[in-house]
Amino acid sequence: PPPTMCTPANHHALSGMNAAANNNNNTLLSVPSITAVAVRRHPERYFVVDIREPDEIREQPFAAANAAYTMGALCHQVPDELMEQQSTTTTDNDDNHKTIVLVCNTAYRAQRAAASLLEQGLNVRVLQNGLTGWAQPSAMAPDFVVVLSTDSTEKLSLALAAAVNAVQVHGTVLFALMGPGVEWFTNPTTQPQQTNVESVVQGEPFKPCKAMLHKFLSAGGLVLACTTCVLHRRYTFERDMMECVTPMQMPDLIQYLSRANGNTLQFS
Repeated sequence: PPPTMCTPANHHALSGMNAAANNNNNTLLSVPSITAVAVRRHPERYFVVDIREPDEIREQPFAAANAAYTMGALCHQVPDELMEQQSTTTTDNDDNHKTIVLVCNTAYRAQRAAASLLEQGLNVRVLQNGLTGWAQPSAMAPDFVVVLSTDSTEKLSLALAAAVNAVQVHGTVLFALMGPGVEWFTNPTTQPQQTNVESVVQGEPFKPCKAMLHKFLSAGGLVLACTTCVLHRRYTFERDMMECVTPMQMPDLIQYLSRANGNTLQFS
């Protein structure tokens, strides 16, 4: 028999299916993510949900999870336990509620479940790269990277202003410290001879650096420092660096810059 031709009705039906698929893909792309570094640093802000199947969890338990629900269960109905964590007006800085973080092996299922919860108005994130990202924080893929490698107070203020603006529109923003840049973030108690970032006030039109740093960190921004640069100055992270600073190796920075797809700023 001759091949069946698509009638106008069938053509419209297929177009509708393609549109629905495109809308679904757009929804998945818009699901916000969060890095393992951010969750580890402030566990009190997040309610972590393991959405893998029970047999997967038995084989590879995830101790950091606060609860476990399968993707199917979350898409079918929002559990009361999650509703109790927050409301539709929740923000990451709300003292009374927590941001929900969904975790699976690679983040694929978590994205789909998160898209469903977002439609219900919940404040939800996906753990970037899933369990792989948790085990290997260096595997994170930042959306924007600001690199500071100077002792100039003006450039410090410019870099922080850029980071604050970037974190308002991008999911994961890194503030990377290289060379002299690490000295701004030393512990003022153990390194009183160094000028600490929180004491720098460049003057109008800049905001004080302390206020900009707080805004950056509160919005989920991450500060990383070159380990070699820190050790070269005979500092240790535990004793001589601010609590907000996370160690970073040079290969890590190279990976971060390549994954940011050109969304980088250098202040040197």
